Amino acid sequence: MAASMIKHFSKGARVLAGQVWRSAPRVKDAGETSLVHKFSTLNLETVDRGSTVMRQGVCGASTQRSLLEVCQPFKTTIRTKIRYSKLNKDKTARPVVRRFYRLDWGAWIRTRCGRGKKRFQKSAERKRRLDQHVFCNKQQNKLLDQLVTPFWRRKMFFVDDPYAPYQKRHHIPKYYKEKPVFLP
Repeated sequence: MAASMIKHFSKGARVLAGQVWRSAPRVKDAGETSLVHKFSTLNLETVDRGSTVMRQGVCGASTQRSLLEVCQPFKTTIRTKIRYSKLNKDKTARPVVRRFYRLDWGAWIRTRCGRGKKRFQKSAERKRRLDQHVFCNKQQNKLLDQLVTPFWRRKMFFVDDPYAPYQKRHHIPKYYKEKPVFLP
């Protein structure tokens, strides 16, 4: 039972739990409950790494800590973090510029995920679909605009731009870039 419990812990807790499990005293006539009890309370005074004795738990708490408590010893990545320079200016998130493209009218487009993986296995129709670009939604556009500097938000001009047909938003009066022709 205790061995199956180890599978559900984080890597740091598994290493520590394995050491406690190996160093736990075995009593032949005792039932499984006594081993589980000793294992789950995790008395770290018995765990020895070389010459130093560990006195803190997995999360850095007191010596008596249950392994069944929830703790996260590793940090999760934050991909929506707005960064600032030492001079308190905005910094561009480089992965945004690498993965997305901003059209002149404010929309962001991206390629479909997995378009280059195992391409030899995919049908021609699926390859054609994966080669197309996808629009980001309103919330994603707003977030991506926050993650880049004004340099990347302004209009850019390229020679033989393949995105030229998509740079203007047609037939939507709210987004006209140029003034419509006056008809009396």
